[in-house]
Amino acid sequence: MQAQEDGSVLLAGENTSPLRLEPCPSPEVVALLEDVRNVVRRGDQAPWARIRDSFASLQSEAFKVALYPEALSRLRYLALICVDCGELALAERALELARQADDGADMLYFSALLAMRCGHHVRAAELLHAALLKRFPQGNIPQRMQDLDARLRQGENVLFLVPQRLQHLRLTPFDELFERVLTPMPLSECDGRDVRQAYGHCFEETSVRLGEKTPAGPAGTGPAF
Repeated sequence: MQAQEDGSVLLAGENTSPLRLEPCPSPEVVALLEDVRNVVRRGDQAPWARIRDSFASLQSEAFKVALYPEALSRLRYLALICVDCGELALAERALELARQADDGADMLYFSALLAMRCGHHVRAAELLHAALLKRFPQGNIPQRMQDLDARLRQGENVLFLVPQRLQHLRLTPFDELFERVLTPMPLSECDGRDVRQAYGHCFEETSVRLGEKTPAGPAGTGPAF
């Protein structure tokens, strides 16, 4: 038995092939959970910035991850709550680890949404392309959405338009659960009227579900953030 620098253990015998045992939780998960704990200890610095989950929920979800470290897919829920609490960097790390267990079309779409939410528009375009290829391997769906791809790469938040485009093409939409990371979010000055209208609609739906009143914003654009 030989311990490795990455925390794994290499088992080797005279008549057997070497077997590597990986630590569970992994060092990456341990580091993420420790950073989440530090955020919780620090306290809620900007309660106005979140509209759903409290830091108590963040602590609770982190505890569930620690309790079942082998279930990496749970990290997608931790990522959602991190976004709700304004911790976008932690959300990106949690989602990247979750994709080690599930790198399907919906998770790629989730990654694209979060990348756009964090202002990484080129990365969002690449992830959306990968999600479309995985969900629709037959046909030319990515080509039929090239206009959105181009706008996204130029900094427009056009992922708000993807559900409607898929509906227009009579295609199965991605999991709408992950779209919650987009409301609320600041829009870009280059966002077109269609993006602003779609955002306003999403915000209104979110506000109704949460029982909140929608703040006044410019006509046709939704709330101003």
